[in-house]
Amino acid sequence: MTAPTHPLCGDRLSALSFKRWRGELLLVVVLPDASRGTIRADATDVFGEASDVVADGSPTTVTVEGLRQLRVVVDAANERSRRRRRGRPKPWKVVRHAKADDPMVRFEWVYTSHTTELAARRAASRLRSQAMSGWDPREYDRWRWSVVNDPDGVLVNDC
Repeated sequence: MTAPTHPLCGDRLSALSFKRWRGELLLVVVLPDASRGTIRADATDVFGEASDVVADGSPTTVTVEGLRQLRVVVDAANERSRRRRRGRPKPWKVVRHAKADDPMVRFEWVYTSHTTELAARRAASRLRSQAMSGWDPREYDRWRWSVVNDPDGVLVNDC
């Protein structure tokens, strides 16, 4: 924190991500009590030291070498993410289908896929609650949300 009026001025906080709210760029940080919070990005040195900022408040241009280093970091993070996704099959699916239909034979929509049955059941419960509160009761009564095990990946949406 670099804003002199902020109570955490001088403290170092772990930054998690950026977000924009009402046109203002915010930094999502871990606060000293381990909770998450947001701080205006311009109240920090996230863009570098004050000497690295142009008079209008915008950060300076990244050097070519800095861009190359950033590319290496981003590529490594993307590769780790790809490996995690590839290594974990998601055979448990939440499927919406008509009351009388077998969801493995005829379904309306596959909503989500999960690695565990418990995660799929929780997702199905959330979907049912959302539909119950937002849909016309007659429309809601036409459907069922089921959790099915589809290890071969045959259940897919036809767009």
